[in-house]
Amino acid sequence: MSTEHVSPKVIFDTHRGFVSPFYPARHEEFEITAFAKEDVSEFKLQMMIQGSMKNVDMIPRGDASRGWQRYSCSISYPEQHMRFHFAFRLGEQDLYFAADGQRLSPPDDGRSFQLFMDYRPAEWVGDSVFYQIFPDRFKNGNPDLGVRDGEYSFDGGTSQEVAWDSIPLEWDEGRCIDFYNGDLEGIRQSIPYFQELGITALYLNPIFHSRTHHKYDAVDFFHVDPHLGGDKALEDLSRDLHEAGIRLVLDISINHTGSGHPWFTEARKALESGASEKDVPESAEYYYFDSDGSYLAWYDVPTLPQLNYSSEKLRNQIWAGKDSVLRKFLRPPYSIDGWRFDVAAQTGKNRHHDFADEIWRETRKAIKEENPQAYILAEHWDDPSPWLKGDQWDGSMNYFGVSRPVRAWLGERDRYLSKEEYPPERCRPTGNRQLADILTEAHRAVPGQFRESQFNLLDSHDISRLHTNDNHNSPANIRAAVTLQFMLPGAPVIYYGDEIGLQGHVNSHEGARYPMNWDRESWDTGTLSFYRDLIALRRSSDALKHGIFKILHSDIHILVIARYTMDTCALGLINRSSEKQDISIPIDSLPPGVRESDIFTTSLQGLESRIIPNLKA
Repeated sequence: MSTEHVSPKVIFDTHRGFVSPFYPARHEEFEITAFAKEDVSEFKLQMMIQGSMKNVDMIPRGDASRGWQRYSCSISYPEQHMRFHFAFRLGEQDLYFAADGQRLSPPDDGRSFQLFMDYRPAEWVGDSVFYQIFPDRFKNGNPDLGVRDGEYSFDGGTSQEVAWDSIPLEWDEGRCIDFYNGDLEGIRQSIPYFQELGITALYLNPIFHSRTHHKYDAVDFFHVDPHLGGDKALEDLSRDLHEAGIRLVLDISINHTGSGHPWFTEARKALESGASEKDVPESAEYYYFDSDGSYLAWYDVPTLPQLNYSSEKLRNQIWAGKDSVLRKFLRPPYSIDGWRFDVAAQTGKNRHHDFADEIWRETRKAIKEENPQAYILAEHWDDPSPWLKGDQWDGSMNYFGVSRPVRAWLGERDRYLSKEEYPPERCRPTGNRQLADILTEAHRAVPGQFRESQFNLLDSHDISRLHTNDNHNSPANIRAAVTLQFMLPGAPVIYYGDEIGLQGHVNSHEGARYPMNWDRESWDTGTLSFYRDLIALRRSSDALKHGIFKILHSDIHILVIARYTMDTCALGLINRSSEKQDISIPIDSLPPGVRESDIFTTSLQGLESRIIPNLKA
């Protein structure tokens, strides 16, 4: 039972400021630090070790400051997964402090603090500001490369080359083979723009040889689509990005291929012709074929046959072999900095098998062998914590902890409750207090060592852009949402064009995939300046990049979020009211070293969103 409404007696979180080193190995000694009020006695860390509860005394260090005493202990841990909490005495009462706050009883495992021994993240991610690019829609750098009208037929349609200033065709018109012909050279030419904006990492939607413009239907995992510039274009792009100090993450779906992949077409042709077993190609075992050539497809989409990882030969092709696709692009001359995995939670799962945990443990081992600092990013729309145990993913696309709750706060009904995916339905907006609870719970669900690796997005190629929804596209709403995004632990992600108010609509996927507008005269310069300022602020603030997250105050009008380290604190303040609001809130739950008083006082203009980078300033 939590007692969070009571003034807390302990300050702690699983964070680099309280755990040092923050990523310990098994049996390695590390220090845990916490603060407790001066009236606390018998302060102990309690941890499960080899099936039994062990008490470790917390030792006072130095003199108390502002009523808080600093404590620490040094321990080592022999197991991979450590769960722990604190116990203390207040007068004659025993109390506990765990991930859900101050408690009257010991926490269960789900509410305990957690550390994972031997975990090594891609530590650069927490410092990054990402920019997501849908390559076909970003910029054409070489007009000679593009797909031409009638060049090929696929899935009942014929390829179309469309004008850059035209509105994207809906699926029944374009069938995902309508091309604006953006390419990797166009992205390379845009490096000065990324630098101007302050971007430090790119995430590109798939670039491998495919039939469609979205390229989640690979026909060759081992080569970049020639219409995007081929392998050489990726080599040039990666080199120039790295010279500019910008990282590169590529997207891949190892759950399925396209139906045009030679692995699939050759095997299916043999099976349908009744070929003898010796004449059926090896790749038949890469899929879920029946003897007549019928097959299992992802979500029953016939152009996306699902891969069958009971095949060791397939595993060798994808990750295990020394020349596998996941290893190839981590090495020079491509030297990418990580992989984003499409439909990651569904990969290897179907009515026949559940290989998911196996796949992600093996892929992690292979990727980290090539580059220990490579980022393993998973697409997942729900709670990612089952995969955040130190042996699978580093982070997930954080729809669960950012995009979905923020959209509900603005009055957009959750996509999993809506009758149709598009257009988004309206709902009663979540209040500030409810949003504070939702964000706090989503934050707690992610173990502390993984929080900086979360991919914090508002928009993407799979969901309508917030600013194109007429129900909540006011500048004040968008700025409040983006302020929230930049205040949350993890790497903020800008979907190409959001920073300039790129046009779009909310009626289909295509509404989120408009071509980038390169006419600067028509850009929303106010929004662009807002993004630039937030990016610069985050890049210069250790608290915003690495600070502990805490919601200090929420009421009908005001939301106040803190990000703090041991010696600095940033505050995010949002006023949802159209009237000026005076704020005076207690901040004594922050460590004494980051504040000059116990009360924070300021004023916010109507509908204002603001970040204060240093509480003492």
